Amino acid sequence: MLPGLSLYLDLIRLLASIEVFAFHLGVFGMLGVGQSYWNAYGHEAVTIFFVMSGFVIRHAVSKPNVTLRDFSVNRISRVYAVALPCLILTLLFDWLGRGALPALYKGVGPAGLWLERAGISALMLNENWGSTQMLSNVPYWSISYEFWYYWIFAALFFCTGWVRWLWAAVFAAIAGPNIMLMFPIWAMGWWAYRWREGRPVATWLGWLLFLQPVVVFFLYAKFHWIMWSRDLLVPIIGFHEWHVGLGFSRFFVSDLALGVCITAHLLGARAISKVLERVLTRFGKAIRTLAGHSFTLYLLHQPAMLMIGAFAIPHIGPEYRGWLIAGLT
Repeated sequence: MLPGLSLYLDLIRLLASIEVFAFHLGVFGMLGVGQSYWNAYGHEAVTIFFVMSGFVIRHAVSKPNVTLRDFSVNRISRVYAVALPCLILTLLFDWLGRGALPALYKGVGPAGLWLERAGISALMLNENWGSTQMLSNVPYWSISYEFWYYWIFAALFFCTGWVRWLWAAVFAAIAGPNIMLMFPIWAMGWWAYRWREGRPVATWLGWLLFLQPVVVFFLYAKFHWIMWSRDLLVPIIGFHEWHVGLGFSRFFVSDLALGVCITAHLLGARAISKVLERVLTRFGKAIRTLAGHSFTLYLLHQPAMLMIGAFAIPHIGPEYRGWLIAGLT
């Protein structure tokens, strides 16, 4: 991968993980942060992750002689090296936090069947044909989405003939409708990696694609696309608790629009990668180091911050509480 593009992808995943963290800090008023324009886009940051994931996974198999076994070992080790410790720590943090300040956990999710929830989450079945929330670890939902996208990709990429479509259909059936609703967004990143590979677009078009999120995000925020997307589905779904049935895919209409925007942005970033390399290289070591912690930050921040908050809230005033909890997390 081009050095400038690689550095930029690391920077984006770092910033996206921080935005998800900041978003959840703002959701819980007792933590002392509150929500504003700068931390109101946690779900949108996850959509960015999906597009980037498809892009990076396609890059991962672009090297010569990569086999299905190589792909499987790399993906499983990459996911579970972080997921399993985070599941164990979620159990520990929730036990400590709920014991210290139960009121903080109201509305976070059901607290029963702890080991069963951990087992289902470890098998990446927590969002398949229903939602089994991993206690306070709400962000864990997206990992199961990506996990099944990996296997659908593996079937389509490594298999041939009817076997390819058979296994892709099997994995899609296991994943369930909610996960598959978001698959086109993930596939956009896959497509972006292959589009005009080796034939870069004109520089002026690259800059246009790179900068268009400024306009798109402004329109997205000003006209509340995410709420429009949600409300659009109400008469179609036709039942009161429609949002429960769709789970975290209930905004998939606006997510698709955002996915197109991010896909175009990545194409632009590739076109101007030499400029990005000159700008980012001086910060390269810091970006790589911090981005290396983004997966763990994303997957563990909510249980950690709630546990820390449970002990801090009774003793720390609201003027300092948010900074303390954020820093310790």
